[in-house]
Amino acid sequence: MGGAAPMSGRRPSPAHMGDGDVKDHPEAAATRSHLGELGVMAAQTERAERQILEHAQRLHGEVLARIDDMRPQALQSDADSTEYQNLVAERGRLERVIAQARQALGSN
Repeated sequence: MGGAAPMSGRRPSPAHMGDGDVKDHPEAAATRSHLGELGVMAAQTERAERQILEHAQRLHGEVLARIDDMRPQALQSDADSTEYQNLVAERGRLERVIAQARQALGSN
């Protein structure tokens, strides 16, 4: 039956495929460099998402307080009613930002 010699159960890695050591290939160095850059960018992105989340949560608290303060006045005048409605819309936008930041960070 002949054929190829049995393998040891391992898949051949590029280093064992006859092209020399992988770390000697320029592509490997470029790949390592790109992976390092991606790692740095991932950390920067996470830091930015955390800052966005913290800022949005702080603003959300401020908007909620203003909504509570304005609620009695919202029925008194059109200007107050419009401001109240704008605050409610802002609350909704902030809640979306908070949800998106939490999702990006993988937290609830």
